Formats: sequence, C-alpha cells, structure tokens
Amino acid sequence: MVHRQLPLDVGSVSRSNRLAMNIETKTRCARHIVCGQPSWRLASSEVEAFVTEMGGHLGPVTFDRSDRRLQPYSVAPWAEEENDPPLRPVTKALRGDFFCMPFGGNATPFCGERHPVHGETANARWRFESLETREGRTSLRLSLKTKIRPGRVDKEISLLRGQNTLYCQHVVTGASGPMSLGHHAMSSSPIGRAADWCLRAVLCTPRSCHGLLNSRRNGATRA
Repeated sequence: MVHRQLPLDVGSVSRSNRLAMNIETKTRCARHIVCGQPSWRLASSEVEAFVTEMGGHLGPVTFDRSDRRLQPYSVAPWAEEENDPPLRPVTKALRGDFFCMPFGGNATPFCGERHPVHGETANARWRFESLETREGRTSLRLSLKTKIRPGRVDKEISLLRGQNTLYCQHVVTGASGPMSLGHHAMSSSPIGRAADWCLRAVLCTPRSCHGLLNSRRNGATRA
C-alpha cells in the first residue's frame, strides 16, 4: 500500500490544557492518499486504520501488526484507476466498511427525498473534528451535515491499547422519519480464514433497537 501525505486539515474542536489528564487531542490532522483517496489515519500498537474523506469508508485496516499482518477488509480493484465516465463517489471510494443512511437507494422519490445509493453518508465529504488519545484509547471523530434529509451524523472510530478490536459509532441527530440504516462491510479474507475475525453491530434508538430512524427532532440515534 502506497500513500502520500496531504496538507493539514483543521477541525472545529478548540485546544485546552489536557496534560494533567494524560490526554492528547489533535484538531489538525494530516490526510494521506491511500488507495487513491484522501484519508485520515489512526493507529495503536496492534491496529492501523484509515478512513476516507469521501464517504467515510473505513479501510484499509491492519490488525496484529507486531508479528503478522491481517487485513480482512477489501478495497475495490479500481481504486487508483482513472474512470471514464467518472464513477459515483460510493463506488469510486469503495472499501472496508461504511455507514449507510439509507441502506440502498431510491430511484422513485419518497416524501420528496431521492437519496444516492447508500445515502449521503457513503458519498459526501466528511469533516474532521478531532483525533484524541486518552488513557490508552485513540479516537478519530468526523462529522457530516446531511442535506437531503437535514440532520447531522457524528462518526467515531476508536482503538484501545492492547486490543485487536476496532470500535465504530455513528450518532444521528436532527433528522426524523423512517430510514433503513446499515453498515456495508466487505471482507477480503481467504476461504478458511473467516474465523480469524468477526464483525458485530448494535443499533440503538431512543425507543427501540430496530434498523429504523424515527426519532424526534431533538433526539439522537446511535448505530
């Protein structure tokens, strides 16, 4: 995997004196071109992960870096190719895992809304908020303001020191109405190695644990 560094990106979180609490927060973070896409990097001694600016796709991810390299997520083979005509963003950046709101798309408008395939969350450009290390936990936080159904989605990807585990959370606020939510994970593990890793997802709304967004305007949905 070859990548190059881009200029620093500026987030929206202000600095404070956190040395006494053993907290390091970066509100400026270099992006890297990874498999054709500007991406942010977070890493621990066990895991290295990249998240694309376009679509917020998580990948590549490398686990257990001390004595072997396991990369269970796939990256589209056309990632670094020039495409004519251009591919839609979700297809161009296609890799790893990404948050879908909605899962799928709708050619026929629903209540005046026509979403791109897998929604703005899988196609639009995410905004960097912060990269923080606090007591062995490293977290990358990004945000996206959706336009088709006005609202906000906050993405947090976290790594814990000593664990070969990646934690991913999305919080949806300011939007209401029925919505199919989902994660789009794509594996590149060879046959016989599927047991080496697993993906678990939990979705919680203010009223239920079903894949439907139907919260109040001032409520929040976590996926």
